[in-house]
Amino acid sequence: MKIFTRFSTHLILFLFVFTLSVQGQTHLWQNTSINTLRDFYEIETSSDTLVLISGDSGTVAIRSNNGPWTLLQAQTNKALVSVELIKFNNLGWKPKITTENCEIFSPSANGQSLIADTLPTYLAPYHKTRKLVNLNISTLNETRFGIISDSGKIVGYKFPFSSPRFDISLATQKPVRDLYPFSMWNILAIADSG
Repeated sequence: MKIFTRFSTHLILFLFVFTLSVQGQTHLWQNTSINTLRDFYEIETSSDTLVLISGDSGTVAIRSNNGPWTLLQAQTNKALVSVELIKFNNLGWKPKITTENCEIFSPSANGQSLIADTLPTYLAPYHKTRKLVNLNISTLNETRFGIISDSGKIVGYKFPFSSPRFDISLATQKPVRDLYPFSMWNILAIADSG
């Protein structure tokens, strides 16, 4: 019995030390180069596809199945401001690339081109879009998204999009940076200056 106890204690200590040594290892980032001098500042992933956007040039970089990066040019002279996965009824998750005047582009099925797309918009022409945000946190097959614009304006939609579910201008008039849905009825908005 003493032999078994001693063996069990040593085995447990070995496993504990081995676990600590594995957790304490340094992990190195893998460097991947894209053949462009453009600055990319937002990334989104859809299953095995990565999408990056460059704001100033309308350049989009796409990589599927760990293959090479493909550079695509959006047919717009407006800055790209956001890429977001939106869940659509019966279509699943689709990446939507948004410009500052709420033009929408989607990668083609083969990832070799960008297709002009649409989402319902309710923004006055003088408002610039800052971000498109997926707001669907339910397990239902619904499409919910929000559009953030400058001056604290937030518009939210739910399928069938006949009109916005909410249209809010924050009293601070500060630019909103992001939205986070933390329940079916509550959304947290983060803006400049607190």
